[in-house]
Amino acid sequence: MEKVRRNVEEIQRLTRDVTVRMMKNVATNATLKKSFETIGRDMIVRALRDTQKDISNDVEKVRNNVEEVSKSVSALLMKVSNEIQRHVTDLRQHMLNMVTKEMIQRGLTDLRQQLHNIATKEMLEINEIQRGVTDLRQQINNTVTKETLEKSFKTTGRDIIVRALQDMQKDNISNDVEIVRNNVEEVSNSVNTLLMKVSNEIHRGVTDLRQQMLNIVTKETLEESFKTIGKDTFTQALQNIFDDIKMLHHGISDLRRQYRRMCVTRTRFNI
Repeated sequence: MEKVRRNVEEIQRLTRDVTVRMMKNVATNATLKKSFETIGRDMIVRALRDTQKDISNDVEKVRNNVEEVSKSVSALLMKVSNEIQRHVTDLRQHMLNMVTKEMIQRGLTDLRQQLHNIATKEMLEINEIQRGVTDLRQQINNTVTKETLEKSFKTTGRDIIVRALQDMQKDNISNDVEIVRNNVEEVSNSVNTLLMKVSNEIHRGVTDLRQQMLNIVTKETLEESFKTIGKDTFTQALQNIFDDIKMLHHGISDLRRQYRRMCVTRTRFNI
């Protein structure tokens, strides 16, 4: 920039010199006639030629300086333009990378939180059913104590006690088993519905996430994001989903085992 400024000042100085010299050497018709009379034609012609030569030299210098300044300015503009373009490209790429990484992480976090909430709700319902089964088993165990059996044998006899026990167990256990069976069927239907809902939610979430990524980033940006974020994030998210689904399957298996035990108890007492 300093060199350009000096060249511009040199051009201005030469322009002023040329202008002053031309003004000094301007001759009117009267001056020329007087010069012809006093000095002669040859001296005037020689003076005009010298002046023209000096003016030509000054004009050439001005032209050279102008060309040099023009080249310097063009090179400077090209350099500045390239530098600005490079910084803009780097900034755009950095912003795309940041937006892509943040959106993927937010989408995975929201999806995992939704699955965790659904699994927690179902586990609470399963725990409630397990508590109900435990209370039912405790009531059955507390129905007939040792003292009650001894008193029944003394007063009414074995047959009456057996019949009474069968009737009592048929009324209590049959109803409770039926309730448990209905609860198990309801939970099974709920779990199947939940699994279908989770599958649909996962599919919809993945579809929405894929659509968002397609709307924001190009193929090159996705490749860069996979390089920076890594494959482990997606693997961990899928593993968490599989763990939640496995937990639901374990809960269903526990309910089925409890139901089979209730059926065995019912068969043992000929209900």
